[in-house]
Amino acid sequence: MMISQRLTICVIVVFGLLEVQSVTDLYLLGLFPMEGAWYGGRSLLASVQMGLDHINGRSDILPGYRLNIMWNDTKCNPGHGTNVMYELLYSAPTKIMIIGAACSAVSQATSQASHNWNIVQISYASVSPALSDKTRFPKFFRVSAPDVTVNPSRIEIMKQFNWNRIATIHQSLELFSAVTTDLVARLKDENMTLVTSEIFSNDPSLQVESLKNQDARIIVGGFYQDMARKVFCEAYKNDLYGPRYQWIVVGWWDDEWWSIEDDSITCTPEEVATAAEGYIATGIVYLNPVQEAGIGGITPDDFLEEYGIRTNHEVLFGAVMAPQGYDAAWAVALGLHDTMEQLAASGSSKGLEDFDYHDSELTEMVFESMKRVSFTGVRGALSFNDNFDPVGMVQIDRKQGGVKQKVGFYHPDGESGNKLQWSSSSPLVWEGGSPPKDATQSIDSPQRVSLAVYGTMCTLSAIGIIVAIVFLIINSIYRNVRIIKMSSPLLNNLILLGCIFSYAAVFMQALQPDPEALFCRLNAFSLTIGFSMAFGALFSKTWRVHAIFTNVQLKKKVVKDSQLIIMTMGLVLINSIILIVWMVVDPLYEEAHESKSEEKDGGDTIVHYQHFICDSEKKIYFLVTLYGIQGLLLIFGCFLAWETRKVKIPVLNDSQNIGICIYNVVVLSVIGVTLTMVLEAQPELQYAFTSCFIILGTSMTQGIIFVPKLLKLRQSRKAGSEDTEDEYTGRNNGGTRTEVTAIEDKKAIELREELNVTKAKLSAMEKMVKDLKNEKIKENIITEEGSTA
Repeated sequence: MMISQRLTICVIVVFGLLEVQSVTDLYLLGLFPMEGAWYGGRSLLASVQMGLDHINGRSDILPGYRLNIMWNDTKCNPGHGTNVMYELLYSAPTKIMIIGAACSAVSQATSQASHNWNIVQISYASVSPALSDKTRFPKFFRVSAPDVTVNPSRIEIMKQFNWNRIATIHQSLELFSAVTTDLVARLKDENMTLVTSEIFSNDPSLQVESLKNQDARIIVGGFYQDMARKVFCEAYKNDLYGPRYQWIVVGWWDDEWWSIEDDSITCTPEEVATAAEGYIATGIVYLNPVQEAGIGGITPDDFLEEYGIRTNHEVLFGAVMAPQGYDAAWAVALGLHDTMEQLAASGSSKGLEDFDYHDSELTEMVFESMKRVSFTGVRGALSFNDNFDPVGMVQIDRKQGGVKQKVGFYHPDGESGNKLQWSSSSPLVWEGGSPPKDATQSIDSPQRVSLAVYGTMCTLSAIGIIVAIVFLIINSIYRNVRIIKMSSPLLNNLILLGCIFSYAAVFMQALQPDPEALFCRLNAFSLTIGFSMAFGALFSKTWRVHAIFTNVQLKKKVVKDSQLIIMTMGLVLINSIILIVWMVVDPLYEEAHESKSEEKDGGDTIVHYQHFICDSEKKIYFLVTLYGIQGLLLIFGCFLAWETRKVKIPVLNDSQNIGICIYNVVVLSVIGVTLTMVLEAQPELQYAFTSCFIILGTSMTQGIIFVPKLLKLRQSRKAGSEDTEDEYTGRNNGGTRTEVTAIEDKKAIELREELNVTKAKLSAMEKMVKDLKNEKIKENIITEEGSTA
């Protein structure tokens, strides 16, 4: 019994040794950065070795072969990386494939040369878009998608949050410049605005300051992790962080990159963390969000657990990319396994172990096999496109509450408008309660006259128009009654029509945008014509009184109403011609002017309050002409009113009232024009005051001129006779005549007018003679006293 057991053990040992001896070692060349700008080589080497161990433990993958890796440190330096690759290639044993490098610059340098050794190369971490150029890198694969892959997700995020003004800042390396160039092109296609594109080499201070000066709010950054601390340190110094700003960066930095002590910056880790709060990172999914077993027979959680054991749960730099190292090892194994089967199917006696650097045929088989690789790894489904880049989802992370959280995914193959999926377990949290705005929002707030003020002024003006129409009707009906007739009813009608036009100017105020400046033109015509008619008629009446009174030669002088009407309408015509020429030669337009500005929403919004004025290029010349004509009339009118202030001619029964009206018009016009210019930036006050002066001045003119006539007319009609003092002779008629004016013809009225004027002038002459006599007597007395002396 004991002998049989010993024989069994010997057989097992012998067959075991035979099995071990039948395994053929295949060697891979590994390029890993253990130091330098990106030094995540330890974390990636651990995951690659983990993948190789799992592969070597499988009897269905590469049976009879065992994969080994011989690696060296590239120091994330293209020159050094190329040198160590040459050293490994020239040293035995022969390497069948290359895994690496991590840094894109090293991958570019090495893959440009490696194909000359007929070696297929696959990277586990390089993301430079330049590596997609197959003319430069013909046999280069990678499991980490180029950074340009994430640009569509960035555009989608910008569109969702209405960010249209974008700034960029990137390190001066092809890895980042290519991504920025692609992004800028996409921004242009989406009609988005590029505020600025800043580039720095080692010190980003000036570039970050430039972002601040140009009011950049949405900033896309491209730089290595060590430079990220410099950038965000400068952002902290320039207050380029907080709820008003949004940084969008690459997604392959470590989870707590901001907490690393960095002697190259003057900020503490806490200050860098403060500036980095809220940043969004976009990157290819590094770990499958679905807990499903992949090609290695493990789930993502299983991978993390075993990976933690292999690294003693040490937090290694670059560990976020560890799943890609594991999947890269499996991609190599599946590619070689497919090549092995192709060799067997072709009946070739050649095996993978027969590869040498001159064997282009076997290299081509490996190359074609790699192109067909497709499997589910720990980072999800993996296959290669025409540029030998992986196709996969984009993961969106955000630093919220001091930690990096997975907040969403972007599915490039999803339906339009539904490609972004935000996480319900880790929702976006905005510090200010809402996403930041892409710029200081400039809002133009037109300052129009409120409906309440406009309605009030228009109501008062409408009342004035109604009263003017009533006066106009009475003036027309009783035009042959002496009280009305002796005050020139036709001129009174012109005064009332002028008042109506003036009142109408109150209605000519645009409550809404008036691009054609229609209200501007109507207001100018209405107010100018109204003033010309009303004041012109008042002026002509005063001029008649002055002309008659100053006729010291006692010659007969009759100033007819027709002459005064011609004078008034002449003024209207002159002003109208000036206005028509103005509107034809230099039309008015409505122009917006800023009254004031106000910051709101913590400075995110600036409200520009605008008032609108009626303007034109040569406006000043036409205004000076119009104001000059009206000003001369006002001055001359004041002079005439002053000269005739003591005249009391009964036949001209409203001469003194006309003088008062002229004074009122002058005063209110001066004040009104002054306030109009002073309150130009406050349209509601300007409109209110201007309208008040128009309504007040016009109403006073109507009242002073026509109310006394109505009262006298009413008294006359109540008496039923002329039992009052005769306004023409000064005698009491004792009621013997009724409605004398109704039967007197025009010639009789003119004769009476001339008689009374002559009497007044004779009285003045008598006074003058008397004064001269008194002067003569005084001179005689003085002469006699001198003689006596």
